[in-house]
Amino acid sequence: MSNLEPGHVIRLHDTAAADGGVYIIVSDPTAPAVMVCLAGEDGNGDVCETDQTRIVAREALAGADLLSMPPLPWPRPRVWVTD
Repeated sequence: MSNLEPGHVIRLHDTAAADGGVYIIVSDPTAPAVMVCLAGEDGNGDVCETDQTRIVAREALAGADLLSMPPLPWPRPRVWVTD
């Protein structure tokens, strides 16, 4: 699937590269290895990122289903903690 971008919500199927489930793409999906995070639900019932990330091969995205929803805002504002 060539139209994927960070923020898209996808369903990965159970393969050797992925264990299935709903994920959010959080890195460049054209790279050989792509970071995704498990999708969760916030207090309002909206889809959100969780801190459970994994790296999957780009090929695992080829069989993914793009869910019918707008991409999450990306880049997501992040707070960097420094000592």
